[in-house]
Amino acid sequence: MPGAAVGQCTLVGEPGAVLALAYGLARSPHAMLKVDAADVTAPTPTTQAEATQLSVKVTFDLGWATDRLRADTSGTSAPTIDPIETLIGRTLADIECDLTWRTLARCQGDRERAAMILGIPARRIGDTLRDMRPVGFAPTVWPALR
Repeated sequence: MPGAAVGQCTLVGEPGAVLALAYGLARSPHAMLKVDAADVTAPTPTTQAEATQLSVKVTFDLGWATDRLRADTSGTSAPTIDPIETLIGRTLADIECDLTWRTLARCQGDRERAAMILGIPARRIGDTLRDMRPVGFAPTVWPALR
């Protein structure tokens, strides 16, 4: 996004939904997801619902975001992207990491269920994620992955 006007948003909500949306945005060449210990917030919860919320910052190209919003509100659909095209240029390790995190997000951190969906042993998910997870990220979301 060098030279482009950029904006930033913070996604806040249930960890599975926030992670799925953040990773979906970050896969676009027009948006960047940055996760580190400073970006993952844990506000003092006053209710059980607040205790399970996550906050992630996303930086994006304002022109791209504006075009998408205009397309969404004008009744025309945004240009579609071939899902295979988004994989070209990425390493298999990166794709495996992304797929594993997205599946865990959809399963709300349940490694057994995610492993069943992926067709791999649950132990492999834990072993693999310990090597791949962003620093300071996974323990905040799913303490069982420490």
